Amino acid sequence: MASFGAARAAAYDRAARADHWRANYAGLTAWQRHERLLNQLATAYGSGEAGASGASDPAAALAHTRTDADVLRESYRFIRSAADDAATTWEVRLARRYYDRLYREYALADLSRHREQKAGLRWRTEAEVRSGKGQFICGAKGCDARAGLASYELMFRYDEDGQSKAALVKLRACPDCAAKLNYGRSSAARYQPRRDGGGGGGEQRERGRRRSRSRSRERGKKGQRRSSRSSSRSSSRSRSRSRSRGRSRRSSGSVQKKKDSQEDRRSGGKSSSKSSSKQRGGSDSRRRSRSRDGERGGRGGHGVPGTGDGGRGRAAAPPGDDAAAGPTDAEMDRWLAELFADS
Repeated sequence: MASFGAARAAAYDRAARADHWRANYAGLTAWQRHERLLNQLATAYGSGEAGASGASDPAAALAHTRTDADVLRESYRFIRSAADDAATTWEVRLARRYYDRLYREYALADLSRHREQKAGLRWRTEAEVRSGKGQFICGAKGCDARAGLASYELMFRYDEDGQSKAALVKLRACPDCAAKLNYGRSSAARYQPRRDGGGGGGEQRERGRRRSRSRSRERGKKGQRRSSRSSSRSSSRSRSRSRSRGRSRRSSGSVQKKKDSQEDRRSGGKSSSKSSSKQRGGSDSRRRSRSRDGERGGRGGHGVPGTGDGGRGRAAAPPGDDAAAGPTDAEMDRWLAELFADS
């Protein structure tokens, strides 16, 4: 059972609080109570700088106030060492207690500056471990993909407390976020569109589609150029072949013409000799037939008038014969008539 003194102190405390409320806040609106509390905060914990109205400025007072979050930012270390925990101040003890509450198996990444080849990493809290973020869900900030996850061990180099440090960190990421991690570092790290259809990464998938379309267009243009080059080469080859064939035909034609002309010359000489011999034979046969006709006329008793041979005809002799006296006019007329008839 509580003593009488403790009960009396509690009663006096309640009465004092009620008097303070009635003296300072009774009859004030919510906004007026808010302004009065801020002024008291600036007076008790601020720098005491006066604002435009003459009272202390709450915003200026809060700007100079050092909170627990500020202490953690100053004393936090990504990986703490024994030297970092050597001091016994309350700031170091606060940072150490916060560090012990983190789960350091897998890290979470901020890839918003991946085009600059920069990334931010931090450890997971208990709530994130329970939800599966960073292990069963992609560890990148703003990505909720669950399919196609893979574990990556990164050499994380960072600047902390004015020193350059490095540490091996494990990270679970989807293919899209893995491409962001390796952006600009190797030609093998190319964008691959997601096939699982999970959430997050919509912009990356659209960019990948555009890149694939541009690449297919470039390949099509290259194929057209190659086909045009091959067609031009084939046309030039066909032209050269046709030219060579034409030259060969011309050369063969000229050789054949030469051979034909030589054969014509040879055959022409033989034919001319044969024709001359035939003509000679024909003239000889004509002469023989004329001489036979003359003999027949002489033998038949049909004398040529004006010959003075008593009705007997003389044997016809070819002109130019020295032994005979020469043909008569009637014989010459008959020979000329036969000659014109034959011609």
